[in-house]
Amino acid sequence: MKIRQFVQLLYTILSLLVMMALAGCSSTLIGAMQGTPPIPQQGVSPLSSTPQPDLSPLVNLNPPPQCPPTATAQPGAKIVPTCPPVDGQAPCAKIPTPLPYKGVCIGAPLPAILAGTKSIRLPVGLFGTALSGNSLVGAAKESGQIKLYAVDLNNGQIRQIGTSDPGIAEMQVAGQYVVWNQGGTNNVFAYDLQKGQEIRIARGAYPGVSGSIVVWVDWRDVDQGDPANIYGYDLALGKEFSVVTRPGKQVSPKIADQWVAYLEIAGNEDYRLRAHHIQTGEDFEVGAVPVFVPPSDLVAAGYFAISDNRLAWVPAQDLGAVHIYDLTTRKERVLPNPVLGFSHPMLLALDSDILVYWDEQWIGYDLSRDVAFSIPQFPSDEWRGEGNTPPLLSESRVVWVLGSDLFTAQIVRNQ
Repeated sequence: MKIRQFVQLLYTILSLLVMMALAGCSSTLIGAMQGTPPIPQQGVSPLSSTPQPDLSPLVNLNPPPQCPPTATAQPGAKIVPTCPPVDGQAPCAKIPTPLPYKGVCIGAPLPAILAGTKSIRLPVGLFGTALSGNSLVGAAKESGQIKLYAVDLNNGQIRQIGTSDPGIAEMQVAGQYVVWNQGGTNNVFAYDLQKGQEIRIARGAYPGVSGSIVVWVDWRDVDQGDPANIYGYDLALGKEFSVVTRPGKQVSPKIADQWVAYLEIAGNEDYRLRAHHIQTGEDFEVGAVPVFVPPSDLVAAGYFAISDNRLAWVPAQDLGAVHIYDLTTRKERVLPNPVLGFSHPMLLALDSDILVYWDEQWIGYDLSRDVAFSIPQFPSDEWRGEGNTPPLLSESRVVWVLGSDLFTAQIVRNQ
């Protein structure tokens, strides 16, 4: 095993253990959420004085005033309440966290108050969750059976949309469509939230969905020497089509409109990130992502994300940095790193111009303003140690699913 690969593997294992233990970063971020000066965390940058880009710190040794409940303390601040009044009384505070004090704030995460109800009680043990707009989907094991659920964040309605026996491997949602990979049988299914219809699409894995287009990894061409290719299905037209059928093994497709980002495996130690345009057939390589021994498609998929016509990714040759690649212009920029010392971004999620990733703590980045901001692992002290589900991101909304409770907050930009 190469020394660099061993160091990367060791660091990844330690990072995942930190996520599970949630030691250190939770106290810093939770303290900030409660309106108290956060405890400085080792390895986090102090206030940067660099004029451009404007990189606000994750932790400031002399924190500025909080983002206020009104716009008076910060000119141009826009505060979005995270929940409406119930019976004429405000059920929760509206003070966003004090980090950062410029550019972007995140509203105080509170129990979701939807359509007059006090909170959303989710099925016990909900896992595999995904978020798109106001739709949250997930699976829960009940009476020995895996049941799939959809939650409407507008009205709090929870409905079962199907089952997945013997298990579920992947679950995604985009607009009215939910897709998942049924474990064991490797069948890809879709569900239309508007029509209430379930559709079996094909045998495959790693499904992704954008609009009405579903993509997945397919093994039908293995007899022709192609271990895995990528196929697609238009749910609106009821039509299947091939996306990438080139020699080699293609895995982990992620789709945004007409663009599909995927990994091509060359040998056992080389994952190459590529992009494909469905309509034009344009297909090109972006670069290599980190790989460890033994190689893992799931781990490698955490090093890239796609939204609109942009890719966020971590190159193998620049392990401590997140790169933003414009698929239209073919231009790339490197984001400033707010973490001092050895850095290893992973578990990237991108929605429009908001990026979220893990690097010793959850970090948010506003691409339009070049500013980093903190995302708490838990909404309050009472939830410390109750789970480590990554926060979900969609349309400037952050959602935590912890136990049987859902918490939500809005990302708030200063004008």
